[in-house]
Amino acid sequence: GMATEVANLECSDSRLIEAFTRLGVRAQTSCDQLNSWTLDEAKQAAEMEGGGRVLLIPGEDYCVNSNWDSSVTHVDHIE
Repeated sequence: GMATEVANLECSDSRLIEAFTRLGVRAQTSCDQLNSWTLDEAKQAAEMEGGGRVLLIPGEDYCVNSNWDSSVTHVDHIE
């Protein structure tokens, strides 16, 4: 079934990426590109045609490492 097919997709599979880009989500799958961007470059790459920013990147441990603190549960906890 569909769930099985999706579960077996690699995070960089073109079918998965295209499902998002068809909806206007910007995507970058090059690890070299992602790892060289400044924050401003990433923001620019994420700009969507209708406004706002969303950037799809390959999943955790593919190009990037997660870097989050589970104790941060509210915006007031951010410096």
